[in-house]
Amino acid sequence: MMLTGVILAGGTKRTIRGTTADLLPLASETLLERQIGEMGKLCGEIIIVTEEPRLYLEHVPRSVRIITDFFPNRGPLGGLHAALALSKYAYLWVTGSAMPFISAELARLLWEHVLLFQEEAALPEVGGTAFPLHGIYRQSCLHKVGDMIESSSSEPRWEALLERIACHAVPLDGLKGETAWRDDLAFSLRISSEAEYEKALQLCPSIQPPAHNYWQRGRELWLE
Repeated sequence: MMLTGVILAGGTKRTIRGTTADLLPLASETLLERQIGEMGKLCGEIIIVTEEPRLYLEHVPRSVRIITDFFPNRGPLGGLHAALALSKYAYLWVTGSAMPFISAELARLLWEHVLLFQEEAALPEVGGTAFPLHGIYRQSCLHKVGDMIESSSSEPRWEALLERIACHAVPLDGLKGETAWRDDLAFSLRISSEAEYEKALQLCPSIQPPAHNYWQRGRELWLE
């Protein structure tokens, strides 16, 4: 599986119910474990990009790579740049942190779209606009992202990147496959507040459990 899964985990975390959102429980696992399990269905490599690597060391399998930004304090595009630079594979499935309902099926369809049309990125269309945090990106975007970061002292924006690369916002209705991610757009839910966490808890019973189950034993996570 020649695809790298990326979680852009950023810097200082906002706590919800006394813990960082990534480590909140959802059914029998954390948001992070669920996200890694879904990525593992499709990806041959998984990377977490964060300015706080120690936060994750005890909570992920050893196979998951944890890296930091080359250009700190440049927002999610700084994390994207690091992932593009260090990925083993030419295509990356890029998500944000605390996104427990990402869809490997949707990512596969977007990946096929990129390969078919030879684009630099394919993103799902949500609310009429491209949603960058569930997209497939080619590693060839690296130089354009790097140029954006180096040419400005401020945090670069996703919109500016999407104007520079050959990308396509793909309407969900135009993709074949399962309909669950089309009907409720759960794949785009990113937990950053108590209200969003409550929504995730409500959605969880109606979502199929992941194929893999990770659990913590001491400092290691084992795969069932």
